[in-house]
Amino acid sequence: MRDNRLSFYKRNRLIIWAIICSITAALIIQILFSINAPCDFLVAKWSAGDILSYIGTVSLGVIALWQNSTFQEENEKSQERLKDIALRANELVLTSKIVEYESENLKELKVNLIEFSEACDPQTFGILLANNDDDSQKLVISAQLEQRIDKSFMALGRSLRIDSEIKKNDESSLKNMYAVLYAEAKNILGKFRDDPSRDMASDLAVMAKIRDDFWKEREAYLVSREQKLRKLLYGDLSLAEISELYNESDVTEEQSNG
Repeated sequence: MRDNRLSFYKRNRLIIWAIICSITAALIIQILFSINAPCDFLVAKWSAGDILSYIGTVSLGVIALWQNSTFQEENEKSQERLKDIALRANELVLTSKIVEYESENLKELKVNLIEFSEACDPQTFGILLANNDDDSQKLVISAQLEQRIDKSFMALGRSLRIDSEIKKNDESSLKNMYAVLYAEAKNILGKFRDDPSRDMASDLAVMAKIRDDFWKEREAYLVSREQKLRKLLYGDLSLAEISELYNESDVTEEQSNG
Protein backbone atom coordinates (compact mmCIF):
# COMPACT_ATOMS: atom_id res chain seq x y z
CA MET A 1 0.00 0.00 0.00
CA ARG A 2 2.79 2.42 0.92
CA ASP A 3 4.60 1.66 -2.35
CA ASN A 4 1.41 2.44 -4.26
CA ARG A 5 1.11 5.79 -2.50
CA LEU A 6 4.76 6.63 -3.29
CA SER A 7 4.26 5.69 -6.93
CA PHE A 8 1.12 7.86 -7.14
CA TYR A 9 3.01 10.78 -5.56
CA LYS A 10 5.95 10.47 -7.98
CA ARG A 11 3.64 10.45 -11.00
CA ASN A 12 1.56 13.43 -9.83
CA ARG A 13 3.91 15.36 -7.55
CA LEU A 14 3.85 18.56 -9.62
CA ILE A 15 0.04 18.64 -9.69
CA ILE A 16 -0.11 17.98 -5.94
CA TRP A 17 2.35 20.77 -5.20
CA ALA A 18 0.51 23.12 -7.59
CA ILE A 19 -2.74 22.49 -5.69
CA ILE A 20 -1.00 23.00 -2.33
CA CYS A 21 0.70 26.20 -3.51
CA SER A 22 -2.56 27.49 -4.98
CA ILE A 23 -4.45 26.93 -1.72
CA THR A 24 -1.59 28.42 0.29
CA ALA A 25 -1.41 31.47 -2.00
CA ALA A 26 -5.19 31.98 -1.76
CA LEU A 27 -5.03 31.81 2.05
CA ILE A 28 -2.11 34.25 2.20
CA ILE A 29 -3.87 36.70 -0.11
CA GLN A 30 -7.04 36.38 1.95
CA ILE A 31 -5.11 37.15 5.14
CA LEU A 32 -3.12 40.03 3.63
CA PHE A 33 -6.17 41.70 2.18
CA SER A 34 -8.02 41.27 5.47
CA ILE A 35 -5.42 43.30 7.39
CA ASN A 36 -5.22 47.08 7.18
CA ALA A 37 -1.86 48.36 5.87
CA PRO A 38 0.15 50.11 8.63
CA CYS A 39 1.46 52.66 6.08
CA ASP A 40 0.70 53.94 2.58
CA PHE A 41 3.67 52.06 1.06
CA LEU A 42 2.10 48.69 1.98
CA VAL A 43 -1.28 49.55 0.51
CA ALA A 44 -1.89 47.08 -2.35
CA LYS A 45 -1.80 48.55 -5.85
CA TRP A 46 -3.23 45.31 -7.24
CA SER A 47 -6.49 43.70 -6.45
CA ALA A 48 -6.70 40.17 -5.05
CA GLY A 49 -7.99 39.02 -8.44
CA ASP A 50 -4.92 40.47 -10.21
CA ILE A 51 -2.59 38.65 -7.86
CA LEU A 52 -4.47 35.36 -8.26
CA SER A 53 -4.37 35.76 -12.05
CA TYR A 54 -0.61 36.41 -11.90
CA ILE A 55 -0.01 33.37 -9.71
CA GLY A 56 -2.20 31.26 -12.01
CA THR A 57 -0.27 32.40 -15.09
CA VAL A 58 3.08 31.63 -13.45
CA SER A 59 1.79 28.21 -12.30
CA LEU A 60 0.55 27.35 -15.80
CA GLY A 61 3.94 28.34 -17.19
CA VAL A 62 5.73 26.10 -14.68
CA ILE A 63 3.39 23.20 -15.48
CA ALA A 64 3.95 23.73 -19.22
CA LEU A 65 7.73 23.66 -18.73
CA TRP A 66 7.47 20.52 -16.64
CA GLN A 67 5.27 18.83 -19.26
CA ASN A 68 7.71 19.76 -22.02
CA SER A 69 10.63 18.41 -19.98
CA THR A 70 8.74 15.20 -19.24
CA PHE A 71 7.79 14.80 -22.89
CA GLN A 72 11.41 15.31 -23.93
CA GLU A 73 12.60 12.67 -21.48
CA GLU A 74 9.97 10.19 -22.63
CA ASN A 75 10.79 10.94 -26.26
CA GLU A 76 14.49 10.29 -25.65
CA LYS A 77 13.67 7.01 -23.90
CA SER A 78 11.42 6.02 -26.80
CA GLN A 79 14.17 6.83 -29.29
CA GLU A 80 16.62 4.68 -27.32
CA ARG A 81 14.15 1.82 -27.23
CA LEU A 82 13.56 2.13 -30.99
CA LYS A 83 17.31 2.19 -31.55
CA ASP A 84 17.75 -0.96 -29.46
CA ILE A 85 14.92 -2.67 -31.36
CA ALA A 86 16.46 -1.67 -34.71
CA LEU A 87 19.87 -2.98 -33.64
CA ARG A 88 18.36 -6.24 -32.43
CA ALA A 89 16.39 -6.61 -35.65
CA ASN A 90 19.59 -6.05 -37.64
CA GLU A 91 21.38 -8.66 -35.51
CA LEU A 92 18.58 -11.15 -36.16
CA VAL A 93 18.80 -10.56 -39.92
CA LEU A 94 22.58 -11.02 -39.87
CA THR A 95 22.29 -14.08 -37.63
CA SER A 96 19.78 -15.58 -40.06
CA LYS A 97 22.24 -15.03 -42.93
CA ILE A 98 25.05 -16.60 -40.92
CA VAL A 99 22.89 -19.64 -40.08
CA GLU A 100 22.06 -20.09 -43.76
CA TYR A 101 25.70 -19.60 -44.73
CA GLU A 102 27.04 -22.11 -42.18
CA SER A 103 24.30 -24.64 -42.96
CA GLU A 104 25.16 -24.57 -46.66
CA ASN A 105 28.88 -24.84 -45.87
CA LEU A 106 28.31 -27.86 -43.64
CA LYS A 107 26.09 -29.51 -46.25
CA GLU A 108 28.72 -28.99 -48.96
CA LEU A 109 31.47 -30.16 -46.61
CA LYS A 110 29.68 -33.46 -45.95
CA VAL A 111 29.23 -34.07 -49.69
CA ASN A 112 32.92 -33.36 -50.39
CA LEU A 113 34.12 -35.49 -47.47
CA ILE A 114 32.06 -38.44 -48.68
CA GLU A 115 33.22 -38.03 -52.28
CA PHE A 116 36.89 -37.82 -51.28
CA SER A 117 36.54 -40.77 -48.91
CA GLU A 118 34.96 -42.92 -51.63
CA ALA A 119 37.52 -41.86 -54.24
CA CYS A 120 40.39 -42.81 -51.92
CA ASP A 121 38.81 -45.98 -50.58
CA PRO A 122 40.99 -49.09 -51.16
CA GLN A 123 37.84 -50.99 -52.14
CA THR A 124 37.27 -48.50 -54.96
CA PHE A 125 40.81 -49.17 -56.16
CA GLY A 126 40.37 -52.91 -55.93
CA ILE A 127 37.03 -52.99 -57.77
CA LEU A 128 38.00 -50.61 -60.58
CA LEU A 129 41.44 -52.08 -61.23
CA ALA A 130 40.69 -55.79 -60.80
CA ASN A 131 37.69 -56.13 -63.11
CA ASN A 132 39.71 -56.04 -66.31
CA ASP A 133 42.70 -58.13 -67.38
CA ASP A 134 43.72 -55.75 -70.14
CA ASP A 135 46.61 -53.60 -68.85
CA SER A 136 45.82 -50.76 -71.24
CA GLN A 137 42.24 -50.71 -70.03
CA LYS A 138 43.46 -50.70 -66.44
CA LEU A 139 45.59 -47.65 -67.21
CA VAL A 140 42.56 -45.84 -68.58
CA ILE A 141 40.57 -46.72 -65.48
CA SER A 142 43.42 -45.61 -63.21
CA ALA A 143 43.60 -42.27 -65.05
CA GLN A 144 39.87 -41.79 -64.52
CA LEU A 145 40.24 -42.70 -60.86
CA GLU A 146 43.14 -40.27 -60.44
CA GLN A 147 41.08 -37.51 -62.01
CA ARG A 148 38.27 -38.22 -59.54
CA ILE A 149 40.72 -38.21 -56.62
CA ASP A 150 42.28 -34.88 -57.70
CA LYS A 151 38.87 -33.28 -58.22
CA SER A 152 37.51 -34.43 -54.85
CA PHE A 153 40.76 -33.40 -53.14
CA MET A 154 40.51 -29.83 -54.47
CA ALA A 155 36.78 -29.57 -53.64
CA LEU A 156 37.36 -30.77 -50.08
CA GLY A 157 40.28 -28.37 -49.70
CA ARG A 158 38.02 -25.44 -50.61
CA SER A 159 35.41 -26.58 -48.08
CA LEU A 160 37.98 -26.94 -45.31
CA ARG A 161 39.51 -23.51 -45.98
CA ILE A 162 36.16 -21.90 -45.14
CA ASP A 163 36.75 -22.95 -41.52
CA SER A 164 39.33 -20.49 -40.18
CA GLU A 165 40.21 -22.87 -37.35
CA ILE A 166 41.32 -25.46 -39.92
CA LYS A 167 42.79 -22.91 -42.30
CA LYS A 168 45.05 -21.29 -39.69
CA ASN A 169 46.03 -24.51 -37.92
CA ASP A 170 48.85 -26.37 -39.68
CA GLU A 171 48.71 -29.01 -36.94
CA SER A 172 45.08 -29.92 -37.65
CA SER A 173 44.75 -33.71 -37.52
CA LEU A 174 42.01 -33.74 -40.14
CA LYS A 175 44.00 -31.59 -42.56
CA ASN A 176 47.11 -33.72 -42.08
CA MET A 177 45.27 -37.04 -42.50
CA TYR A 178 43.47 -35.69 -45.55
CA ALA A 179 46.81 -34.82 -47.15
CA VAL A 180 48.38 -38.16 -46.15
CA LEU A 181 45.47 -40.15 -47.63
CA TYR A 182 45.67 -38.16 -50.87
CA ALA A 183 49.43 -38.67 -51.11
CA GLU A 184 49.08 -42.43 -50.51
CA ALA A 185 46.36 -42.73 -53.17
CA LYS A 186 48.57 -40.91 -55.68
CA ASN A 187 51.53 -43.07 -54.67
CA ILE A 188 49.61 -46.30 -55.31
CA LEU A 189 48.39 -45.05 -58.69
CA GLY A 190 51.96 -44.14 -59.62
CA LYS A 191 53.19 -47.62 -58.74
CA PHE A 192 50.31 -49.15 -60.70
CA ARG A 193 51.16 -47.16 -63.83
CA ASP A 194 54.76 -48.37 -63.59
CA ASP A 195 53.57 -51.99 -63.37
CA PRO A 196 49.85 -52.62 -64.08
CA SER A 197 50.27 -56.30 -63.24
CA ARG A 198 51.78 -55.77 -59.79
CA ASP A 199 50.12 -57.14 -56.68
CA MET A 200 48.66 -54.16 -54.78
CA ALA A 201 47.43 -56.08 -51.71
CA SER A 202 50.11 -54.77 -49.31
CA ASP A 203 49.80 -51.22 -50.65
CA LEU A 204 46.01 -51.28 -50.26
CA ALA A 205 46.36 -52.61 -46.71
CA VAL A 206 48.52 -49.58 -45.81
CA MET A 207 46.02 -47.31 -47.51
CA ALA A 208 43.15 -48.92 -45.58
CA LYS A 209 44.84 -48.05 -42.28
CA ILE A 210 45.31 -44.43 -43.39
CA ARG A 211 41.68 -44.33 -44.55
CA ASP A 212 40.44 -45.57 -41.17
CA ASP A 213 42.45 -42.87 -39.37
CA PHE A 214 41.05 -40.27 -41.75
CA TRP A 215 37.49 -41.47 -41.11
CA LYS A 216 37.97 -41.06 -37.35
CA GLU A 217 39.19 -37.48 -37.80
CA ARG A 218 36.41 -36.82 -40.30
CA GLU A 219 33.64 -37.95 -37.95
CA ALA A 220 35.08 -36.03 -34.97
CA TYR A 221 35.30 -32.89 -37.08
CA LEU A 222 31.74 -33.22 -38.39
CA VAL A 223 30.45 -33.63 -34.83
CA SER A 224 32.22 -30.43 -33.76
CA ARG A 225 30.83 -28.49 -36.76
CA GLU A 226 27.31 -29.77 -36.09
CA GLN A 227 27.60 -28.79 -32.42
CA LYS A 228 28.61 -25.26 -33.44
CA LEU A 229 25.67 -25.00 -35.80
CA ARG A 230 23.23 -26.20 -33.11
CA LYS A 231 24.65 -23.63 -30.71
CA LEU A 232 24.22 -20.98 -33.38
CA LEU A 233 20.62 -22.07 -33.98
CA TYR A 234 19.46 -22.42 -30.38
CA GLY A 235 21.97 -20.48 -28.25
CA ASP A 236 20.52 -16.95 -28.75
CA LEU A 237 24.05 -15.64 -29.35
CA SER A 238 25.07 -12.07 -30.04
CA LEU A 239 27.09 -11.27 -33.16
CA ALA A 240 30.24 -10.95 -31.06
CA GLU A 241 29.62 -14.40 -29.55
CA ILE A 242 29.00 -15.88 -33.01
CA SER A 243 32.24 -14.35 -34.24
CA GLU A 244 34.09 -15.86 -31.28
CA LEU A 245 32.39 -19.24 -31.81
CA TYR A 246 33.64 -19.45 -35.38
CA ASN A 247 36.96 -17.71 -34.67
CA GLU A 248 36.11 -15.07 -37.25
CA SER A 249 36.64 -11.48 -36.12
CA ASP A 250 35.19 -10.26 -39.41
CA VAL A 251 32.32 -12.74 -39.72
CA THR A 252 29.63 -10.08 -39.17
CA GLU A 253 31.20 -7.71 -41.71
CA GLU A 254 31.40 -10.48 -44.32
CA GLN A 255 27.77 -11.44 -43.82
CA SER A 256 26.52 -7.84 -43.82
CA ASN A 257 28.37 -7.16 -47.08
CA GLY A 258 27.05 -10.41 -48.52
